[in-house]
Amino acid sequence: LMYHIHAPTSDPLSNPSVQARGKYYGVTAAPTTFIDGVRETAEGPRDDAPEVFLQLDAAVGRHLDEASGASIRLSATRRESIVTAQVEVGGVPAAAPNVRVQIALVEQLVRYSGENGQRFHPMVTRAFGGTDMNGFAIDPSTQRTTATETFDLDALAAGNLKYYDDYALDMKTRVGVSVAFHEKKHVIDPANVAVVAFVQDVKSRRVLQAAWVVPTLPAVRQPSSP
Repeated sequence: LMYHIHAPTSDPLSNPSVQARGKYYGVTAAPTTFIDGVRETAEGPRDDAPEVFLQLDAAVGRHLDEASGASIRLSATRRESIVTAQVEVGGVPAAAPNVRVQIALVEQLVRYSGENGQRFHPMVTRAFGGTDMNGFAIDPSTQRTTATETFDLDALAAGNLKYYDDYALDMKTRVGVSVAFHEKKHVIDPANVAVVAFVQDVKSRRVLQAAWVVPTLPAVRQPSSP
């Protein structure tokens, strides 16, 4: 997942969910990379991209050798601007009492010329589900849970516009700095969305399992034969 934070300047792909996740991970600068909750020191100028890729690829390979800590069944549907996700989680170790399942709405690819010159941004996080955007608890008695989350793309777009205004007002009031968004990316393309679910230990930040799907559309009924 890609979390767009305001670093160093205002980013129109940021939102309250992303800011909350940034605080959770203790991130204040970009780029910062975590794999399964573990920070990887892998960054540099554009010319260093091949070496950085090899470093991150090796880190992913090491994590693939680890046993899964949970199971996920994820499905999602979309009807016009409403995306509904359903997730079933099981197999969580009894010794992991601080585990939650997170459900995120993402855009699979967004074109936007950010401050770093990168134009294409994959798996851009648009919203998190659950109470206070903090997912859903696992039932400690069964180590299982079933959760449903609904994302209204039109409401999220309106919320993004409000977020731009609130962020600019906060910066002006708190530190006396005037900020502006040179391009607004508040609209979420319904044909570009996906849903991601992952099980995470909130204390260690370790990710036990993850899955993602593209929402399916309602079946089109064929006219009956005369």
